[in-house]
Amino acid sequence: MVITIESPLKLRKRLLALLSPALREWLQGLQEEARGSLLTLNGLQGTPPEQLVAFYQVVSPWCDRGYELRQFEQELSWIDYGQYRKAREALMAIAAQDERCCYGVNWTSSGETPTVDTTFLGNRCDLCTNTVAHWEANRDEYKTQPAIIGHPHPTVMEVIDAQASSFLSQGLARWKPLLQALIDS
Repeated sequence: MVITIESPLKLRKRLLALLSPALREWLQGLQEEARGSLLTLNGLQGTPPEQLVAFYQVVSPWCDRGYELRQFEQELSWIDYGQYRKAREALMAIAAQDERCCYGVNWTSSGETPTVDTTFLGNRCDLCTNTVAHWEANRDEYKTQPAIIGHPHPTVMEVIDAQASSFLSQGLARWKPLLQALIDS
């Protein structure tokens, strides 16, 4: 008996050949979308609250596609090997994410694009929860206003920027590996 070991690249091509052209095209399209999303996340600019809104604008559409991603994962389930296993795991991990909460930071509904008017920060150091639009419109005033009475630091904007930075870094730590796993699958 002779056992032939194929290179991973050759094996991947054989497995791709097992997929229907429509599924193969859909997987490649998802990988391109993930590549674009990852590039956008790597290039976020603006103040921390503005970057947080941009982050939600990138990841919320992925959250909306949870059902669709689960369906595609089931289509791949019969090829439970190598790179397709990675694709299935990546799809399931992305489908499990939900970045929306009616009393959290991103107050949008499914299908709605997050904006500065639907992203909320605050509820720290006795600051009221308010929209990013509010915090940005009053940025100059809040740069000098102390967040805690009787203490010059931190200022209101330092608290808001720190909160936005924290949410952003946590979100990026979750999403970048998920998108990269889909690209690499």
